Amino acid sequence: MLDNFTHIIDLKDDTEYEIDPRFGEDEYVDSLNFFKENINNFKTSFITYFQVDEPSYSLNFVKYDGQNLFHAEVDYLDDFSGLEDESDEYYNFMNDLDKGYLDIKLLDGNSWVNWKKLTLKIN
Repeated sequence: MLDNFTHIIDLKDDTEYEIDPRFGEDEYVDSLNFFKENINNFKTSFITYFQVDEPSYSLNFVKYDGQNLFHAEVDYLDDFSGLEDESDEYYNFMNDLDKGYLDIKLLDGNSWVNWKKLTLKIN
């Protein structure tokens, strides 16, 4: 497994795509389309996350192992994090999440994270 989340995705044409871990602004990834459309353009392995708020909240993880692309979606952050909703620790967790500082160790053995393989999107 990769050591850290990244929010900069390197592409084969030597450009980068930045994933904003926050949500609520116009400058964020709000679907898997970017990943599906670029599955053959990723330069290196990565693991990242993004949040969406429509139609309901979800935290989305995407990882690329150099050949395959995988996705996992989490709907309930208190269950995923193991923290009590509205506690100080939970608010600190939410703050870190929005800043892009989520600890990748939260994925280790987490029963709320179920990876599914994604395939190339054909228009």
